Amino acid sequence: MALGGKTQRGNKRGGQQPNHIVSCVDNDGFCISQKLVGDKTNEIKVIPELLGDINIKGHIVTTDAMGCQKDIAAIIARRRADYVLALKGNQGNLYEDVKLYFDDAELLKNCAYRKTVEKARWQIEVREYWQTNDISWLAQKKDWAKLKTIAMTRTP
Repeated sequence: MALGGKTQRGNKRGGQQPNHIVSCVDNDGFCISQKLVGDKTNEIKVIPELLGDINIKGHIVTTDAMGCQKDIAAIIARRRADYVLALKGNQGNLYEDVKLYFDDAELLKNCAYRKTVEKARWQIEVREYWQTNDISWLAQKKDWAKLKTIAMTRTP
């Protein structure tokens, strides 16, 4: 199940802001739930509400960096699901620690590795992936419910 926010185009009228919606899409691409993000809030506040409306038990929930929040991870874990969260600079120290780990060529040798090459959008796209369960060193591990692994994607 993928969670993501989108601003709807073409629905802005007068001084009104366009609608911003957070949706949950299943593995077949069908939207199974969505919530409107209010003018005075953001996706971080709406994602927990959305997760409360659907049965996620036994599923893997994915989201972008906006949804990479400790509270959201805890909700997903309590609802007996797993998660894959995109980690970027919004999680300061955690991001820096994970980046330092994957910047170490020696440590990369111990990671699971996969490379994909595919034609998409009229070009050849190459992606490299590294993943490790070796996170005992990660100081923030205890703050993230059910954190089991870290991974990196690189598009050269």
